[in-house]
Amino acid sequence: MLDAPAAALVQRFTDMDAFSAALLGGTFDFVPLPGARGVSTLRILKVGDLVLQHADNGRNTARGAMAAGLTAIMLPIRFAGAPARINGVDVANAEALLAPGGVEFHGHCPERHAFASLSVPDALLDGWAEVAPMPVRARGEASVLSLPDQAAARLSSAIGEAARMTEDMPEALSLPGCAQGLAMSLREMLGSALTAGAAIRPRPRATREAQRIVRMAEEMLRADPSRPFYREELCAKLGVSLRKLHDAFVATTGVSPQTYLKARRLTMARRALRAAEGRAA
Repeated sequence: MLDAPAAALVQRFTDMDAFSAALLGGTFDFVPLPGARGVSTLRILKVGDLVLQHADNGRNTARGAMAAGLTAIMLPIRFAGAPARINGVDVANAEALLAPGGVEFHGHCPERHAFASLSVPDALLDGWAEVAPMPVRARGEASVLSLPDQAAARLSSAIGEAARMTEDMPEALSLPGCAQGLAMSLREMLGSALTAGAAIRPRPRATREAQRIVRMAEEMLRADPSRPFYREELCAKLGVSLRKLHDAFVATTGVSPQTYLKARRLTMARRALRAAEGRAA
């Protein structure tokens, strides 16, 4: 599957909607946090069924889901100050998010950061899982993994080198065997990291409950994106207190329910307007 021509792309964005739309392998929404500034850079390397995406991004809250048949392993590459939080769990060095297809996850990056994503077919991950010393996959949910330190360091270094080649030497990827060798190396390092002692971090019950509350609020918003939802209404429909609603959103998205849902509603409205303009053109 790695004998197909390689595709390398570097893009820079000041608009987070455009950044979200440029990501491959699923559906994603990145919403800048108040006061966020700067340009986001996205580097994409696609070789056969392996896709590497490396991004420098500003402060944001995000949600996403991989497409069916694909699993992504997302790693923090660089962050200033507080680490990223995904599904209510801090993800620092030597840790990663394992995101299977069709499963929604939420992220919150309080500082400017760099992250990378490697997406592979489910069949490849299943093969690795068979030889792992313990399960590296929890069906039906996104999980935070603790990786062996040395394996995680080697994988992060290889991803960084691949990202730099994509941006600085894209012509080298057209040399015979270069892109395929790079992709095979990345797959081998990823497989080693997942089978040499990776472990799923347990999620506290409170974290799972917070995600459930946010997910249900998201479903309400998507069902009726044209109007605002007020806290009292959300509490009544979700059967939770104001404190529980607030804490669930802060833990999962990093911001209050009012801030998050307003930003998501504006994002959805902009996308609908752009889609209508595209149909009219």
